[in-house]
Amino acid sequence: MSTSVPSKPSTPTAGRQRRRPAPAASSKRPPPEREIVDLTGNLAEDGLDRYQLDFLETAEWVKDVLLKMKNDAPTLAEKKQKAPFVPEPSRIFTYHTTTTFDFDFTIPHHQHASGPDRSVTVSFRVSDAVAHLGLSKEQHHKLLLLVAGVAPRGPESESDRPNLQPGALEKIAQEAERKTVSYDVDTDTATITCDTFAFKGQNKKWLSDTVDRLIEEAKDTTDAFADIPIDVRLLESKAVQPGPTKRVASRKVATFKNSFPKTWNRPVDVLRVET
Repeated sequence: MSTSVPSKPSTPTAGRQRRRPAPAASSKRPPPEREIVDLTGNLAEDGLDRYQLDFLETAEWVKDVLLKMKNDAPTLAEKKQKAPFVPEPSRIFTYHTTTTFDFDFTIPHHQHASGPDRSVTVSFRVSDAVAHLGLSKEQHHKLLLLVAGVAPRGPESESDRPNLQPGALEKIAQEAERKTVSYDVDTDTATITCDTFAFKGQNKKWLSDTVDRLIEEAKDTTDAFADIPIDVRLLESKAVQPGPTKRVASRKVATFKNSFPKTWNRPVDVLRVET
C-alpha cells in the first residue's frame, strides 16, 4: 500500500521574494507656483483641516446641549422649589484671640514669663445689640447699667483722693487694669476678656455664657432700675493732650443728661460746691 506525500505549493507567494529598489526621486522639483492649488470653495473637494473639524464638532455638541436644556426647562420649572430664606450670621458680637507666640530659644524654658496667650475677648456695641435683640428703652437702660456700672476706673490723681496712703493710687490702677469688663462711651463698645481657663475654647465658652446671662438679666423687667440714673463720672472720656505739661482734658458725655442727688457727691466735690 503506497502513501502519497503532499507536495509543497509552487506559488510565488510561498517563498520570500526580493523586491527591486524603488527608483530614486528626481532632484528636479517643479516650480513653486505649481505646488499651490487654489481653493474651489466646495467643502467636498477642499476638505477640512483639524481646527475646522474641532469647531464643527463643538458646534454640534453645543447644539445638542441647548436642545436638551430647551426640552428640560418646562420639567425643571415644574419641579423647582423656592429656597428657604437663611439670614446672614450675626456679627454683633466679635471674638478676638491671639494666635502668634514668639518663643525665645536663647533662654531656658523655665525662665519664660508666660506661654502663648490664651485670653479671649468679646466686644460689641450696646446700641447694635439693643437693635438686634429688640430691647425696649427700659431694657436698654438696664443693659447700660450692667455693662457700664462694672467698668473699672481708678482715681484721676492723688488730690482727688486725699485719704489714700502713698502708693495706693498705683495699686488701684493695677487692680483696675486686671478687670475683665470695660465700656467705652465714645464708641459705645463693651469689652469682656477672660483668661481664667487653660484653653481658649473654655474661655470663649465662659464669655458666651456671660453675655447670655447679661442679656437675660437685661430683659428681666421685674426690677429695671429705672429710678437709678447712669453715673456720668464713670463714663468720662479722657484725652491726654501732647505738650510739656501733658494736660489731661476731661470731656463730659452729652448723651447722658441726668441729675444726680447731692448725697452722691464725693467729699472733694462737696468742698468745691461750697467754695
